[in-house]
Amino acid sequence: MSNTQQFWDAIESGDASVLRDAVDAGVDVDATDDFGFPPLVSAAHHARLGVVLALLEAGANPNARVREQDTALHRALRFGSGTRRDGRPLNDAERESYLPIIQALLGAGADHTLESEGRSALALAVEQASIGAVEALLAAGASATERGLLSRAIRSRRDRDAKVSLLLREGADADEGCPLPHAANTLFDDRAVATCEELLDAGASVDQVTEGGWSALTHAIAAENLPLVQLLLSKGARADLPIRYDEHQAGLSPGMTAAHIAAHFELTDFVDAIAAAGQAPSSDPLESAGLVGRWRLVAVSTDHEGEMYALAEEDWIDLLGAPDGFLELHADGRFEGREMSEIGGTWAIVDDALRFDGEELEPSMWVSMELGNRQLVIGYDDDFGRREFRFERE
Repeated sequence: MSNTQQFWDAIESGDASVLRDAVDAGVDVDATDDFGFPPLVSAAHHARLGVVLALLEAGANPNARVREQDTALHRALRFGSGTRRDGRPLNDAERESYLPIIQALLGAGADHTLESEGRSALALAVEQASIGAVEALLAAGASATERGLLSRAIRSRRDRDAKVSLLLREGADADEGCPLPHAANTLFDDRAVATCEELLDAGASVDQVTEGGWSALTHAIAAENLPLVQLLLSKGARADLPIRYDEHQAGLSPGMTAAHIAAHFELTDFVDAIAAAGQAPSSDPLESAGLVGRWRLVAVSTDHEGEMYALAEEDWIDLLGAPDGFLELHADGRFEGREMSEIGGTWAIVDDALRFDGEELEPSMWVSMELGNRQLVIGYDDDFGRREFRFERE
């Protein structure tokens, strides 16, 4: 058997003595195998601590990558997260066997800022590895202020509570990445209450909202977590913040608020809690969301070969039949097109369909209806392609 073959067999079996003999015989400690794996990455992958130490002593590069992707540190963090190569779960002892490898790599100069699949070593540890791995990375100089760490910790299946507490102690921003709504949406019952309370005590804004416009309060109502709703209301959470789209796919309309969602699901205790906090909802979601009134058309875009192009203002007449398009939302109407009035005097949106002079365009369908920054965007498809109308509040 060649020295090279003995070298690679020793990495898989964990025989550090045989590996040292092969190195003494001249085997390159950084030469990759047929699959592009550097020896140190393979040793970390297989949790061979003795071999990892022997390779580092022999001068192996702690930052060598598998085909410009994982380093040994990434592999130790990833494969110490709970599963064997065949998919079976690791036991506690097997998971903990990766921690001294992580510590050894960091002590030998492994660069924790290098990313794998867009994630730093710390982000990977927070998401998948143990609290010990997170502590080791922070001790090696990784920063708890890295973007998105709290939300990653909340989604983690290992040491979740300890990770959230550690990151907050180390200076993580309790508002960055909307961790409060994520906790209300991801966690359940008492755990959601405890995590949200810890975030609020660390300075989190009670009215953080996700891209879809969901606050912790709206998520707590959707999850039917009354203790969490009561906690958030006691901290001043607003029940009148409108959602932009339905993150729960529960038949909710854009513009609905926490108060409307509670009423929608007939959650009497939740409605009463909101009312007791002095935030009884308006009878109409449009009015409560501040959408009632006139919206002025400011831009029209049309599709050409898959790309959206803004039309010149003088070309709007061809599409609208009027130069000054508008949209009027009435208090007795509903968002997403139900019983809305005309656009430009001739276009109407009725029962989620776009109509022209009362006749439905075929085929017509909703593409989007987005609210944000005092702008409303309505999009639809027809035989001529996609159209988008952008309105501003008058």
